[in-house]
Amino acid sequence: MNLRNKLGILSAKLVFRLLSKQSTSAPGLVALKIAPKLLSDVLSSFSQAPILITGTNGKSTSTGFLAHIFKLADKKFSYNSSGANLQSGLLTAILKEKSLNNLEQALLEVDEAVLSSITKSRKAKLILVNNFFRDQLDRFGEMDKTISLVQKGLNFESNGVLIANADDPNVCKLKADKIIYFGLSSQIWAGENNPEIHAAELGHCPICSSDLTYKAQWLGQFGDFYCQNCHYQKPKADIIISKLNLQVEFSEVEVEFTNTNQKLNLKIPLAGLFNVYNALGAVASAYTLGFSFEQIKIGIENYKPLFGRSQTVNYRNKKLKIFLIKNPIGATEVLRLINLDAKAKILILINDNYADSRDTCWLWDSHFEYLKDKNPIYISGSRASDMAIRLTFAGLDKIHYFREIKTALNAFCDENNDQENNLYILPTYTALLELTKLLKLEKK
Repeated sequence: MNLRNKLGILSAKLVFRLLSKQSTSAPGLVALKIAPKLLSDVLSSFSQAPILITGTNGKSTSTGFLAHIFKLADKKFSYNSSGANLQSGLLTAILKEKSLNNLEQALLEVDEAVLSSITKSRKAKLILVNNFFRDQLDRFGEMDKTISLVQKGLNFESNGVLIANADDPNVCKLKADKIIYFGLSSQIWAGENNPEIHAAELGHCPICSSDLTYKAQWLGQFGDFYCQNCHYQKPKADIIISKLNLQVEFSEVEVEFTNTNQKLNLKIPLAGLFNVYNALGAVASAYTLGFSFEQIKIGIENYKPLFGRSQTVNYRNKKLKIFLIKNPIGATEVLRLINLDAKAKILILINDNYADSRDTCWLWDSHFEYLKDKNPIYISGSRASDMAIRLTFAGLDKIHYFREIKTALNAFCDENNDQENNLYILPTYTALLELTKLLKLEKK
């Protein structure tokens, strides 16, 4: 550890003391100003190569599932539980530990644009890629750029492995020496179980640009896909969900490991098909890393959600269900889930800060029509006026606008005293951070 790195670590500790242990990025940001190579040097000092999770949606939840399995196995590791996934956030999470000498490995959710800078200095043991959807267009542009950024970052140590979503045509485009695919069986969607398709992200083959055809399609571009021109198709998945029971509060699944014919039944304690994928990515990663079925089952079934990710909290004697929204597919799946709840009351918080994406066109591609029978809707945030216009076009005519998020939160709770109602809050990322402070939540 050179002098510059020591000064960087000391500066981060001082920032923690001045701000709080809950700081997610500032300590790492200051440390990197003093010691630009500190993150790469720290990762290189660990005895084991890092485990990295990237992609558009579900990074925090998949990382949380996997971290819970690591904890049960008494692994000596650090992970960014706050969801701060740029270099400053990654370094902050690691330096938050009492002693770097106690750590053997880093388990990190990583922004797509940051991945290559991490693996350039320390090759990965395993990288999980959940999906690719349009997200933060002002940063990434269209998906081809995002995919190329991740492909550039797929740099593995010897015997390293890519864990990839077989149901996403965009993810299947990625190349690596060793790939383990996970996905859902097409047979699940036979008959009337196939959900409506909204906000699809892909209408053409990512290889030759011809139209894709689907035997079955169930979430955005996810499905059993095939290109009649170049024969690009869904690969055979190594780890699949063969049975699925979606409920309002949880999901029950049967996971089949096709190479061994073993099966594992799980109760995923989060609602929504999107969380089924998040859990399955973690299961595939844990299995590949050598964890036992017992460790995986206990880790998944006893998982507590991260702040804002399918989280239920108590506030003023009410239960609030918080779902982060930030792009068309993620928002649409949350809206689809809420639509199933006849007693749902909704507060939407839309900001357009850098971490949210300054471009709010994604609101128009999200299927807010799911809420047309959910009047009234409460809204706030810096771009609440855009949200109001979108909801009006979706057919809602009772929209309660509040300039300040704190005012909106209290009015939402005051005006929904009926204990029969289920209260949902849908914030963008920086609105979630403000909400966290208001609710005095701890980022676990």
